[in-house]
Order: sequence, then structure tokens, then C-alpha cells
Amino acid sequence: MFSLSSNLGQVTRITIADILLNDVYVTEDMHIERARILIWKARMTRTSGTEHLNECICLLSEAISILDEVHHGPNKEGTPSSHMLPIAYCLRAFCTQEAEPNSKKVFQDIRTSLNLWLRILSLDDSGDSLPTENIIPLLYNMTDLMSVKGCTELHHHIYQLIFRLFKWKNVKLEVCLAMLWDCRRLSHALCLSPISVTFIRTLSENCGDKSTCIHFWIDCLKDSKAKLIGFQQNFHDLHNNFLRASNKDEGPFQSDITTDDIKDAASELISSALSYAKEAYRIRTLILHQKFKYSAEKQFEKHNDAGKISKMRTFGIKNFQVYSWVATDFWPCGNFLWDVNCCYLSPWSVLQCYLESTLQVGILNDLIGNGLEAETSLSWGKAISCSQSLFPFAVAFSFFEFNVKLYSKEK
Repeated sequence: MFSLSSNLGQVTRITIADILLNDVYVTEDMHIERARILIWKARMTRTSGTEHLNECICLLSEAISILDEVHHGPNKEGTPSSHMLPIAYCLRAFCTQEAEPNSKKVFQDIRTSLNLWLRILSLDDSGDSLPTENIIPLLYNMTDLMSVKGCTELHHHIYQLIFRLFKWKNVKLEVCLAMLWDCRRLSHALCLSPISVTFIRTLSENCGDKSTCIHFWIDCLKDSKAKLIGFQQNFHDLHNNFLRASNKDEGPFQSDITTDDIKDAASELISSALSYAKEAYRIRTLILHQKFKYSAEKQFEKHNDAGKISKMRTFGIKNFQVYSWVATDFWPCGNFLWDVNCCYLSPWSVLQCYLESTLQVGILNDLIGNGLEAETSLSWGKAISCSQSLFPFAVAFSFFEFNVKLYSKEK
């Protein structure tokens, strides 16, 4: 009847939700329905803008309180009666990240959500009518957010749930792996390997020794030339870390290239590398602007070094926000059915890629002696990372920025 993004549509939906909450779902036997409407209203409230985030968090907290009581009430065992409770915890974590990025509640709510989901051992254990595929984008956002924040200790449980949900939907493990590889969800932010040890450990619980076999991975990615080539380019790092190859697997990847050869080539091609890095940065900046909006201003900090006053360029980040439609398009409310075969880029995976490109451009500029450009990129990346409490990136940008400033002083 009304567009979801129109003001009239938003007001109408919130009014309907208020009527249901105040006049219809008010008795104890309708607690589940009340909680469902609270989550639905929270989505409408978040779509109205980040200025309503606190109200959104309050609505989700009330839903959690109701569902917690149902879950722990008389004659209730340890298994959640529906997916609604872990979903509410999960959504509150995302809203808290936007409202207060440095809050410990983000990690706590995601951990609680995962623990609740892991207790649902089969489809029969849940009396909820929610399509299980609608949980998948929540898990994608979870792993991407935890990755960019450096909270990798939860990745094992997230991978467990992803495998379980795909199995429930009769999706083959090989197909699941190909999709996770395609969306860069087999590792974590700033990881040197495209496949983490945590993922291999979780995968081995589902398929045994095949998880470390190169031939198995090639078989998973063989339907996409692009994915297979990407895997082959990373073969040597993966092989040195934890993947093993049989004699027949090694043939296509054997190389007589030495470390010195690579260093010589890198020295000759570093300028080309910077141009490619800048192009990647340009593209990822365009994608970032589709997911986030923010305001920034250049600032200068005064430093006194043995009586010598100098100014260091910094950036002030204000109102770094996920666009409302991006923040809620994966919420499992209303007529929503997730396509398990789609490649999904969450705002947090986009932000991770953008920051990695920013760091890469800064480092390459430093290597060829462009100190000012390097310092600008690194200072910018640090400002964004600190504003969102993204610890791995904040440390990385600070470290390289310090090196650039130290080298400039020595010159």
C-alpha cells in the first residue's frame, strides 16, 4: 500500500504496530506475538533514521525480556522454542554497534545469540514458522562485523551454524564453500591467509581430512573459473599454512621462482602496484558510499618535539552511519525470503575491504617515498577505524603512520 521508504508508509506502519501493542497483544498468552510486533516496530524505527537508534534498542530489549521469560518459564527446557530470541539479541547487537561502537554489549549479545542458536539442533526443535534461510544473512553480518572488530573467537560457532543451516536447506557442502570463498568469509580482517585456521578446524568437523586437501578445494571451486584462478594464486601460502597436496595436485602450481626473484620484480613493479591499488581504492570507495554516509573534516594537531613545533594532519569523523535501508534490508520481518545462493556483501565486509585498500595505498605510497600521501591515507584510515572501534585496523594504521612520521623526521 505504501512504499517502505516513504514517510507516510513509515508513520502508518508504526501506528499499526502501536495499536497492536496497546490494544491487541496485551495478554500473557500472546507474548510471542507481542515480541514479534516489537521486533517489527524496531525495524520500522531504525529505517526512520539513526536518530531513533536508542528507541530501536529499547524495543528489541523489551522483546528479549518477553522471549527470555517464555524461554525460561515453567516446563521449559534448555532448547529455545523459536528463532526469535537469538534473532532479537543479534539485531540488538547490530543496533548497539551503530549507536555505541565501543560498547561491550555488541560482543555479549552476539555471543548470547550464537549460544541460543547452537541449542536448536534440528528444524523439528523449533516451533517457529520463520524460514531458516532468513537466518543466513544475520550470520553473514555477524561474521563480517566480528571480523572487522577483531573478535575472531566467535567465528567457530558462526561457521558451525552456517554449515548447519545450509545442510538443513539441502545445500551441498561444496556449494557452501564456494559461496563463502566468493564473499571472502573464510578468513578475517588483515589475515595473511584467505582461509583461516578456525575455518579449517570447523570444516574438518564436517568432512574430516578432506578439509586440508587441495584437490577437494579445487573440486569445490571448479564451476567458476574466476574463483579457481583466485584459489590457485593463493595456493603457495595456503599450502605452507595448512593445506596439503598430493603429487598430482602440485603439478599445475609448481614454480622455480625464488624469493630474490620476487623481491626484484616487486621493486620494478611497485609503481604499477600503486596504480592498481589506487584503482581498487577508487572502486571500493564508490561501494562504501552506497552503504555508509558520514561527514569528515581535516584537522591539525600540534606536536612539540624538543622545542620544535610541528603540525600533523588528522581527520575528524562525524556521524559515520549505515544507510537505513542497508541496515535493515536483511532483518527477517514481513514478507521476506532469503536466496541461499546469492552473494551478499554486508556493510561490514564492504568497510573491511575499503580499509584494507586504504592501508594498502598508504603503505605503497610510503615505499616509493610519497610521505605526505602515505600519511594522509593512513591518518584517514585510522580516523574511521577509531570512530567505529575496529581494533585491528586502528592498530595497523597507527603503526604504519608512526613509521612514516619517524622516517620523515630522520630525513
